Amino acid sequence: MLDEGMVQSVREVLDAAGCEDCDVEERNMMGGACFMVRGNMCMGVVSVEKGGYVMCRVGEKRYAHTLTWPGVTEMNFTGRPMRGFVYVDPKEVKRTPATLEACARECLEFNAELPPSAGKTRPKSNAKARARARASANANAKTNAKAKADAKAVRRATTTAKGASSSGGVKKPSRKPVMK
Repeated sequence: MLDEGMVQSVREVLDAAGCEDCDVEERNMMGGACFMVRGNMCMGVVSVEKGGYVMCRVGEKRYAHTLTWPGVTEMNFTGRPMRGFVYVDPKEVKRTPATLEACARECLEFNAELPPSAGKTRPKSNAKARARARASANANAKTNAKAKADAKAVRRATTTAKGASSSGGVKKPSRKPVMK
């Protein structure tokens, strides 16, 4: 479950930080919402089940400094700290919105140093085309499996029918040539 209020707060803080004209894309990732700027991960909101934290990608240069702010902790998503990423406690965001605003500025400054992601240059229609191709392949596989099963049933029926004659199972006497 996602805290939609927190997601809205991140949207608003990105807009307020001067990102109205940025290429911002919101994606559902890992059970949360992720905000991509110029194709690069920038900020996100983790699902409530995992703490409801706001994830911020501040980069390694800003990492140590950002960790000194109230409510900011290292991001430990995989069982070990991820350098360059921090979590902001949702309680701190509600108590002190300026913390989220400062984190957003740090994230956007770091993001500006990155080249646009190569993944962003790929048109979205390709993903849809790949999905359609996969669906079509799955449908074809199901159709082929059904056709094979039908053919097998027909072969079985034909093989069984060859043993019986068309006269309902009664054998006709064979014609032997009469010798004179």
